Amino acid sequence: MFSEYNIRNRDYLKALMSKIIYFLILFSFSTSVNLFGKKEDKVKLTNGSVIIGEIKELRLGKLQYSTDEMSTVYIEWKKIVALESKNHFQLERQDGIRFFGSLGTDTTTGKLLVILDSTAVPLDFIQVVRINRIKIGFWPRLNASLSLGFSYTKASEVAQLNFSGNADYRTRKNSTDLKFSSIFTAQKSKENTQQGDVTVTQMRYLVKKWFLAGNVSLQTNSELGIDLRLLIGAGPGFGLVRSNKSDLAVLAGLVINREWSANRSDVKSTLEGYTAAKFKLFRYEKPELDWDTSFILYPSLTPIGRIRTSFDTKLKWEIIRKFFWNLSFTFNSDSEPPQNAAKTDWSIVLSFGVSK
Repeated sequence: MFSEYNIRNRDYLKALMSKIIYFLILFSFSTSVNLFGKKEDKVKLTNGSVIIGEIKELRLGKLQYSTDEMSTVYIEWKKIVALESKNHFQLERQDGIRFFGSLGTDTTTGKLLVILDSTAVPLDFIQVVRINRIKIGFWPRLNASLSLGFSYTKASEVAQLNFSGNADYRTRKNSTDLKFSSIFTAQKSKENTQQGDVTVTQMRYLVKKWFLAGNVSLQTNSELGIDLRLLIGAGPGFGLVRSNKSDLAVLAGLVINREWSANRSDVKSTLEGYTAAKFKLFRYEKPELDWDTSFILYPSLTPIGRIRTSFDTKLKWEIIRKFFWNLSFTFNSDSEPPQNAAKTDWSIVLSFGVSK
């Protein structure tokens, strides 16, 4: 009876995981229709040019800006001397203090103005490291994206299908993020393998650089012998470094972990600790550099002894003008994996690319 109950739970969660993915796919296609609206924001550059468009966000030292003539462009923050918008935004300084309001520029001092009602707060452009558009209403605040890829290597007869997507919803004090990814690999001489992950993350922004994070995650990894893994966790976090060149955040908390093994005979429920560090370094001067890495440690508390880790790093480095060298490395480990499963699973991808 207990075994049948566990199987029903597992099958229900796997069905839920599939439904979430299907929902994201349908929603991404439904929101891909371009709804034309007035673009009345203004950006003035150091060379005196004024561009009419719509401010999307400032992140990683670049302002995402939508225009009718050039579609979406990314403008280096240090090349902007004035902004103007009647829309509402949340801005964040290097010290973590946040401001809310519409945008303007003081032509006398050259400072950025955050305007709410009749009050205008002046900020130095160089101190601002984040700008997020805060829209009104549920659907305008919801964004989604989807990607799909397929590869086949004739020499090794390996075919791989991967797809991923996300949807996010943001208010002044909260953000919700839904992400999924799936990789299916088929090889003639080996058994097919599959990796999948659906994660919902809820963030609550506190004073300065502090925040609370909670997430629910459904995972599968046939290489590690995991038919399904359910994770529910929460804990505080702190942004150690936040600038227009680098970003470092640390998190800690507790996670409830329930696993169904691939052989369907083993079900585990444990309480784990959660410690994570996420670092991003970016440089827009030549040669351009973009390095994104994260490390997560899951020490088991009930019972004590088992340790799981997850490490992911991506490096993009410009070799010569517009030509890039890309390196991606992922490593997962489990000190006590399910029976007949590997303790580690890793992948590395090296590629070269060109950009416009």
